[in-house]
Amino acid sequence: MKDENWDFSTNYYCGTFAIMHLIGCQSHGSIYDISVSGKGEVITDNTFINNYNVGGTIEGVSLLKINIVSSNKRIAKNTLMLYVRMLLTMAVALYTSRIVLNVLGVEDYGIYNVVGGIVVMLSFLNTAMSVATQRFLSYSMGQNDKERLSKVFCSSVWIHYIIAGIIFLLAETVGLYFFEHYLAIVSERMYAAAYVYQFSIFTFIVNVVSVPYNACIISHEKMDVYAYVSIVDVVLKLIIVYALVYWDYDKLILYAVLIFIVSLISRLVYQIYCQRNFVECRLKFVWDKNLLKKLISFSGWSLFGGIAYIAKSQGVNILLNIFCGVTLNAAWGISQQVNTAVLSFIQNFGTALNPPIIKAYASDDRDYLLFLFFNGMKYTFFLSFCFILPLLLETEYVMSLWLCEVPKYTTLFVRFILVVILLEVFAQVVGTVVQATGRIKWYQLIIGSILFMNLPLSYFALKMTNDPVSVMYVAVLLALISTVVRFWILFTLIRFPLSRLFLLMRPIVLLCAVAFPAMFYFKTFFPIGFIRLLLEIVLVCIFSFIVLVITMSKMERQQIANYVQQKIFHRK
Repeated sequence: MKDENWDFSTNYYCGTFAIMHLIGCQSHGSIYDISVSGKGEVITDNTFINNYNVGGTIEGVSLLKINIVSSNKRIAKNTLMLYVRMLLTMAVALYTSRIVLNVLGVEDYGIYNVVGGIVVMLSFLNTAMSVATQRFLSYSMGQNDKERLSKVFCSSVWIHYIIAGIIFLLAETVGLYFFEHYLAIVSERMYAAAYVYQFSIFTFIVNVVSVPYNACIISHEKMDVYAYVSIVDVVLKLIIVYALVYWDYDKLILYAVLIFIVSLISRLVYQIYCQRNFVECRLKFVWDKNLLKKLISFSGWSLFGGIAYIAKSQGVNILLNIFCGVTLNAAWGISQQVNTAVLSFIQNFGTALNPPIIKAYASDDRDYLLFLFFNGMKYTFFLSFCFILPLLLETEYVMSLWLCEVPKYTTLFVRFILVVILLEVFAQVVGTVVQATGRIKWYQLIIGSILFMNLPLSYFALKMTNDPVSVMYVAVLLALISTVVRFWILFTLIRFPLSRLFLLMRPIVLLCAVAFPAMFYFKTFFPIGFIRLLLEIVLVCIFSFIVLVITMSKMERQQIANYVQQKIFHRK
């Protein structure tokens, strides 16, 4: 195996920027496709160690380092594709929200958000199952078990069809009763609201049966495909906006119907791609009692977390409707648009990290798992901070720039939403590691209980104060508590080194201590406007970069220096 075709004479750097001459190294669980100087072959850990007899290294280059470099390249590429997707989808979403609000008016926009919210409240079933599907698909890939991979996919498809049927029955009975008897909608618009409700159900069911295909694309780390389909989706939604402007029909009904059509097109594209490119996506009947039990058990515990999240978002939305009317639903709907946009920005990096984290755990690679975990949290926070702080400082200006008419309380809701996002910024990475272990029972029960408290506490806050902003104070408090508890639960599961967590917090605390007062002082020198917003974004990015460099270890600085020197030398 070791012959003249293998050239190991190149000097390889260690760590994140290591082995830059190693071309095309890709991880397949515990299998490594290694190509050096344009030649190579697939080998396993044992073959690697036995043939080279150097403890799993080539000239001092460890398997972990090879794995890290190849996955870093893949994660970087996937993150880039997801950010391209995010920028386009966010731009279109924000623009379409502005036009839709303007065309529908505050009242109809509020009706669409609260009526659609009833259907979304039933999504806890789908949310639980989608988490289980992606986890088991990635885990099977990490173990390189193709037969089990096929069984997981087919089983999840049939389960999602059952979930779609259950949601349809609940929506047409319990949900319909709630819609007709409890929502505060003027009688003149009940006819249009009924159409919105029915087509919201159809749209949601289409999205439910699409989950296994979306999960398969993400687990295979084909983020470019995921990005392209999402871009097509937002372009079609942009066309919907122009249809609303020029089509002389009930705008609210038309909007609901066209959104359903777009969802159906996206679902068909995902299915066709998966069936043509992934062997496991060729649907067949599978009955594996043990697998079904594990899938349902895992999703069962995720179910509670899904219910809690829905209570936190759509449950509070309905409370605002009952206490304050549809105008507050319009403000809440816009704040949730911002929430979705910002979370999309943050979660793109997390989405690219999810499959590698689960695969690392499945292949029992603890070092690589911790590497992904701590670096994932660090860069997630810094990316989020660069985006959130300028928005937090300039919320009022951004809202006036974005919307023709800004509903009352919108600016306050958005500011509180941004604070909640920043407090929960580690939730996705922590949650992914917990899911990788498969021991999610106590995590879901405890975190779900904390999040679920948003509903009763918000009810009492509204009852006592009749102030819609009181629900946001509740959200901030519970977000802070849930973040602390998340780390405690994860520590009990994997016993990660607390010293590394404290090291992670050092640059975060330093950045907050410097950036917040500096930015508040800086904004006093410039008038409100786009120039000030742009300067604030640049300044926050500079602060973040300086803090990252200052708090880097000596080894990290050396790795970056070596990488830069190598690139310059290579060009020469």
